[in-house]
Amino acid sequence: TPQARPGGPGTPFQPGARTYYPNVTRMNEAIPITIRGGENLRGIDIALRNASLFKIAGTVTNSIPLQPNPNGDGRLVATVLFHLANRDLESPIDGNTANSFGNMSLAVNTGPFELSGVPPGAYEVLARVADPNAGAGLGGFSWGRALVDIDDRDVSNVSIAINPSAVVRGAVRMAGGGAVPANLRIALTPMGGSARVALYTLVSTRGTPVEKDGTFSLSSVPPGRFRIRAVSGVPA
Repeated sequence: TPQARPGGPGTPFQPGARTYYPNVTRMNEAIPITIRGGENLRGIDIALRNASLFKIAGTVTNSIPLQPNPNGDGRLVATVLFHLANRDLESPIDGNTANSFGNMSLAVNTGPFELSGVPPGAYEVLARVADPNAGAGLGGFSWGRALVDIDDRDVSNVSIAINPSAVVRGAVRMAGGGAVPANLRIALTPMGGSARVALYTLVSTRGTPVEKDGTFSLSSVPPGRFRIRAVSGVPA
């Protein structure tokens, strides 16, 4: 049974877990501290807490064609890499939460996965495989995504489907009519936990020109929530 190798501790109980002020282990329950110029704050005590760790398990299904095994044995495989992105906060104050969390190798189109050492929280579980049709370099991946909430127990039966990246099409119209600016460009910015995944944020760097008739087409868009924004050429 293939399993994703955990990136965090493999023990079911982790003394001295990451704790936020005043003494909580979930980022959305933390209390912000405001520091004004010239003042000293005292009594900002943080009580470190023990936190039980849990597992996320389920099935990953890959519809991207298998690629030659990097070890050169001639087999066709899909190397699936997992990311665990915390949804508790919109802003990426904790970049480490979205680092690669494990990987597994698939010689068929589906198989079980297991991620262990996960603290309580709300997560985007992201899985990616290399996909030459999605682009080149760091952008050459297709993704699958599932939303998981962990409170006080393991989560099983999670299903992640990795499919070819989507194409987002639309049109820009000027309020009150009129021609679309000649240099207008459109880009997508990821929202939520996936904003902490470096490869996801590459989407926001790919500005796409808007055609003369106002239409645009954004290719190789991974699954998730995005804001659409104008990059350049917006009139005053």
